Formats: sequence, C-alpha cells, structure tokens
Amino acid sequence: MLSRVNPVIAGLGSLEGAISLRMTSFRVPLDDTARTAAAGSGRLELTDVHFRPAGLLGELLVMAGVSGTQQLTMQPLSVDFRIARGALEYENLRVVIDTSFDLIFSGRVGFNDSLQMSVSVPVSEALLRKLAPHAPVGDYARHLKGARITIPLTGTRQSPQLDFKHVKADDLLRKAADALLREQAGKLLNR
Repeated sequence: MLSRVNPVIAGLGSLEGAISLRMTSFRVPLDDTARTAAAGSGRLELTDVHFRPAGLLGELLVMAGVSGTQQLTMQPLSVDFRIARGALEYENLRVVIDTSFDLIFSGRVGFNDSLQMSVSVPVSEALLRKLAPHAPVGDYARHLKGARITIPLTGTRQSPQLDFKHVKADDLLRKAADALLREQAGKLLNR
C-alpha cells in the first residue's frame, strides 16, 4: 500500500512503524472504469518509523552524507492526498530523518504504476558532485548552505529512479560560482 503513496519510502529493505489512513471521501465505480474514475481524498500518517537505508532512499541519504546500514528514525509524517484522474496525488510530503535531514516529495503515483514525482533535497557536496563534477563542490556547498534542489523521479512505482539529467540547477550553480568569485576577488584585494 505504501508504494501507492511513495515508492521511494516503500522501497526500504526494513521498515517498522504504524500507519493510519483516513478517507474523507471516496468513490469507486463498480465496473472496469474503477482505475481511472475513482475519486476521493484522505490523510495518511506514519508514526514510530524505524528503517535501514536501502534502495533510492539509501541513495538520497548517501548524498546527504548519511551512509551505512545503521537503523534510522523517521519523524512522524502526514500528508493529505487526493485520488483523481487515475492516480493518487499529493504535495509537500516532508520526510525528516533523524531530525537532521529532510526530503520533500510531491507528485502523483498512477494506478497504472506510472510515476510523475519530484523530491526536493538540501544541497550537499555529494549532490553537487553528481551535478557539477568539475566544480569546486566544497566551496559551492558552503555558498549554497540552506539551498535546495528538486530532482524529478521517473520510472515506475516498482522501479523509481532519480532523473539527474532533468535537474534544473543552472541558476543555483551560477549563484555559487558568483559567490566564490566575489570571495576570491575580496581575498585578492585584501592582500
């Protein structure tokens, strides 16, 4: 069931916790149009979640500097969702891991297993290495502290993938380069 809401979270190897699902409205035709004509809304809540990093979430955690297979804690989360046009849709599902790292998911998971989602992640050196491998990523990360990058998720519900080719980070990278140039120019002038 969790993969219908967020395939990245559902792809964890070990996941323990409590799930609560509340439907505020729900309509499903009792014919072969059920997949496309179902409609409704509700709220999903996860609490007391403990997990071991794996799959795509494990990859996102490595980009944040969290590596290894140690058990982690996910802060309680809740998301309002709607079912429309053959998919479950939501915005701003904030997943906080061990109070130090957060991911923000938005998009839709189709009942035909299609995926149209994105995940917003904090800028880190590891992420910048993927986006700008020849840049001084340590300096860039320092100048982009607090900034976020949105990564499209492609593939299917059973096999979600991070789509780095379609990340729109040019403005952010330009901002970091400009800040670094100003910093270097200031050092030269102060000599």
